[in-house]
Amino acid sequence: MFLDRIAPLVAKLTDALVVQSASDDAIRGVLRLNTSFSAALYLLKEMIPAFRALHPLVELEIYHEERMVDIVASGCDAGIRLGRTVPGDMIGVSFGGPLQWIAVASPDYIARCGEPSHPNDLLNHECIRIRMPSGQRYSWEFSRGAEELVIDVAGAMTLDRMALMIEAALNGTGIAYVLKETVDDHLAAGRLQMLLPEWASDEDGYMLYYPGKRVPPAPLEAFVRHVRALEKA
Repeated sequence: MFLDRIAPLVAKLTDALVVQSASDDAIRGVLRLNTSFSAALYLLKEMIPAFRALHPLVELEIYHEERMVDIVASGCDAGIRLGRTVPGDMIGVSFGGPLQWIAVASPDYIARCGEPSHPNDLLNHECIRIRMPSGQRYSWEFSRGAEELVIDVAGAMTLDRMALMIEAALNGTGIAYVLKETVDDHLAAGRLQMLLPEWASDEDGYMLYYPGKRVPPAPLEAFVRHVRALEKA
């Protein structure tokens, strides 16, 4: 009897939710995303402008963090990281396609120190190393066909942000190992030069992820739809 009495109310609520979902321009609220540096660059260039045009009432807050964080504890709605690093208990939406890790240096550095012809040559170069959130220094990975190499490169400088590595490479400090899309503009302008192109290492790509144990807020649902629509286009 109780179910029979509330059935009309449930039906009206369902209709209201459908109308709200269909009215994308009425979605409002704050969407908080926690991203890596490279993912933030991709969002700002490829995804955010179109999303803002579709949902002008949604306020975006993007937090840059290289290390993996608990997005719930940090007050964020979702995170964006390289797909292989996303926790398995999260709902994930892949986007953007495969990425590449490459070695780059400034023309000034190459003129002074020469250009490596093999990854092992990096042991005799000044490389800008990166320290991972775990505290370990990252060894650079290279692949050519079936051949794979992991090089613990030489270098007197270690940084903990890709943005800082790029800046150091631009200033001629040494060779940096970065995601290609983060330096595409510098490569096109000649400020940086790609090294060992045949040894570029592939990466699966980015993933938007969020917990599945709670109902996503409307701005996040809209962003998920936006990401999926761009991937289908």
